Amino acid sequence: MKRFYLFIIAISFLTACGNGADDISELSGMVFNALKSQNQSLIAKCEPSIPDMEKAIEMNLEDSTRTLAARHDAAVNKTGSMQLNMDQAFSNVIAGAKSRNIDWKTAQLKDFHYTIHEHVEDYKDADIHMIIACGKIKSAINFRAYLFGDRWYLVEGLAWEN
Repeated sequence: MKRFYLFIIAISFLTACGNGADDISELSGMVFNALKSQNQSLIAKCEPSIPDMEKAIEMNLEDSTRTLAARHDAAVNKTGSMQLNMDQAFSNVIAGAKSRNIDWKTAQLKDFHYTIHEHVEDYKDADIHMIIACGKIKSAINFRAYLFGDRWYLVEGLAWEN
């Protein structure tokens, strides 16, 4: 029985090592936890990795007649650009919390809403709207997520709603 529990713990740990989330609810929680802890490395776990982006490029986003090397190069470039943009967006959201009187120590994710746009099988995107509450103060954060295969990823637009 002890081995069984260790096996389950090991499987849970291994599945948690990948980037992205199983669904929008999980991704929203991951984004909120990264912001609440002000830990940029946690937001990176929400973003697609280079292999994730290669798979996405192969599936739908680019010309699938490219060579493997060309797809890899495109994935490296796209992932790097996305990470730079998300790093800046993360910093902007953290800084913007002060002007909204959001104290991350007491902030809570009160609710979230989303709209999914279906394009083709195994590729969708969603506009996500998270409601952050800190005492009586409520503010909204928006972002866009993509579904590549069976995982949702934070890809762009992380910002406070105006």
